Amino acid sequence: MRRSTTRLLLAASLALTLVAGGCGGDEKESPAAAPGTTATAGSSDEYRAQVEAIVRRSDEARGSWHGAPSGEESLAAARRLVGTARLAGQDVDALQPPGNLAKLNGQMAKNYRLWAAKLEAELKRKQVSTARLGDVVREYGQRVDSAYEQILIAP
Repeated sequence: MRRSTTRLLLAASLALTLVAGGCGGDEKESPAAAPGTTATAGSSDEYRAQVEAIVRRSDEARGSWHGAPSGEESLAAARRLVGTARLAGQDVDALQPPGNLAKLNGQMAKNYRLWAAKLEAELKRKQVSTARLGDVVREYGQRVDSAYEQILIAP
């Protein structure tokens, strides 16, 4: 709960920063890249907004897994989370972060790929355990969350 609150506060402050950064001046605005597209080298705020869109998709898939009833619906939600995490890793890899965020970007993409691989491995077991799936969702989700938080607070 505390991690979710922290992430929400950081995302809100990022949104306010983006709004405040858009005020004043006659400069041309560059359109924000759509989720799943390659970011051009730009400001840290643009990059963070793109990362936030990717994280939001994976958070929605994670929430769907947590909200799914046991049984086949839970397994289907876990399979969707595998696909979402895999796509998120590809999307993060496709971004072109500012130099100071490149290492964190790589860590986040790696964490998404690990998350997808570990979940997929659990789903391929002969006896799938919801408890083991939950452990994987929690552990690797926390790794992604940690990388995202570091991206948000990095200078």
